[in-house]
Amino acid sequence: MTRKQTNGQSVAEIIAETAPAKARNFGSNRFLLLGRIAGTPELRHTAAGKAVLDFAVATTVAGRPEFHSVVAWERSAEILALGLTRYDGPP
Repeated sequence: MTRKQTNGQSVAEIIAETAPAKARNFGSNRFLLLGRIAGTPELRHTAAGKAVLDFAVATTVAGRPEFHSVVAWERSAEILALGLTRYDGPP
């Protein structure tokens, strides 16, 4: 669908109106956090039935350990719960 810009309308507004819903990922954040799972991941469900996974990732910055709290929701939580385990060091 093609649409011309009217006075006072920004290009972003036109894109938001005409782009398919899947093409709009405004507001989604992606990042890469490399570290070890610190603690046991805990899968729970909200009252509405949505899956929530809480876990911590330990990283090392300038020789000091730092711990990052991570929360995954819905399908991501279910998939991560299947494969995440705590790192206990080398065997």
